Amino acid sequence: MDRTSRNALIVLCLFVAEVSAQTLGPHSGFPNVPPQAVAASPPVGNGTTQSFSFSFAQGGLENIFNGGLISPRNFTVLDVLINSALDGRNSCYLAFVPTYNGNSSTGGSLFLVDNAGDAGGPYSGVTLPGTGIISNSQCSIDASGSSWANNALTLAITFLTLGFAGNKVIYMAAQDTQEDSGWQPMGTWTVAGGSASEPLINGITPARSMGYSQSYTFTFTDPNGWPDISVANILVNNAINGIGACYMAVVLGSAGSGTVFLVDDAGDSGGLFTAVTLPGSGKASNGQCTIWGQGSSISASGNTLTVTLSLTFQPAFEGPRVIYAAVRGGAGNSGWQPVGTVFVTLVANSTPPYLFSISQLTPPSVREGSSAFTLTVTGNSFQTGAVCPAVCGSACPSPSVVSFDHVDIPTTVISTTQLQGLVPASLLAMPRTVDVVARNPIVYQCLGTVSASSAAAGFTVTQ
Repeated sequence: MDRTSRNALIVLCLFVAEVSAQTLGPHSGFPNVPPQAVAASPPVGNGTTQSFSFSFAQGGLENIFNGGLISPRNFTVLDVLINSALDGRNSCYLAFVPTYNGNSSTGGSLFLVDNAGDAGGPYSGVTLPGTGIISNSQCSIDASGSSWANNALTLAITFLTLGFAGNKVIYMAAQDTQEDSGWQPMGTWTVAGGSASEPLINGITPARSMGYSQSYTFTFTDPNGWPDISVANILVNNAINGIGACYMAVVLGSAGSGTVFLVDDAGDSGGLFTAVTLPGSGKASNGQCTIWGQGSSISASGNTLTVTLSLTFQPAFEGPRVIYAAVRGGAGNSGWQPVGTVFVTLVANSTPPYLFSISQLTPPSVREGSSAFTLTVTGNSFQTGAVCPAVCGSACPSPSVVSFDHVDIPTTVISTTQLQGLVPASLLAMPRTVDVVARNPIVYQCLGTVSASSAAAGFTVTQ
């Protein structure tokens, strides 16, 4: 998609420049930071009507001594695109152009691109703040319920289900007078619809995550019962492309067992691939990810198949990714559906719940064959949990969880700097070095879960 030509046609004065985030500004030692898409809230959920908040961060010259911007630049255009893929055609594709008074902006013009996806037009527009409704065949936006303030764009969106039902990715992008963030997948949304007579992907937990290690739980249903499912596929990449992806196929053996095949870097689902048997303690790896048998499982009952996969992404796979899933059986084929997003990174984000880390494990080691013991994890910014209002869409921090060798263990939050986890004897049977990770989950009431992982700390099971 040509964002440059699109933006130039919406606002003739826009300037596009694709440059590195490390380009030096006019003052030596001050890196030039591009604008960023920060978050979509809620980042996951379902329904036909929702008030979304899309937040952005300004670019400019960064003071490397205090981490702040000494010369922030005004935004020129902010984009939101909701579709099953990064395609403006037959999508809910919006561009907001802020109006500035100096460096202050509380309004601007909102444009909705038509069904053809050509941002050059025709398109419909409204002014914020203001009134009126703009629509295409996929969505409508009510200006009276929308606003722009403090770098956050609030949009009251109604999705039109005829022809737009299914799972969608929420993409965001930001542009200023010098740089462009590029498109970023920031969440997923399900528009009700589809056939109950075919196998379905019910969802993933967490639906949005950040870090390099995470346990994901996928649920699938088949109207003919779980034995009718022949294969469930999961693919993590920028798009539906098996090349250079974390591309998996789950084949059931029984209600509680099966094999997970990991396709190699070439992306040919016919092979070569490695495999891990569940239940089991093996692993399968390619250049993008590792699947751990420890912490992964298969469970099937009635019409439902539940697959939990403990994944570690490789450093070379860093960046924003979409999680796709598909399921096939005698009742039909769901086709690929976007179900979640992950920002693969080894560096914590500056936004809660992502800014946290582990500094010490006590004890740092135990002997193989030891009895269950309590592991004390010291760090920062752990979550104690909070009483959550029973209001759909409310963001509710849940208590932090400790993962030991890719298995979430019973965890007690002592404080925001200390966790205690009960490590079972079953995880201490053989000598090795294992990863200990802390997770900060946030539950969006009625919608789904977001999670972030700390960098791993090493724990040794000695001989």
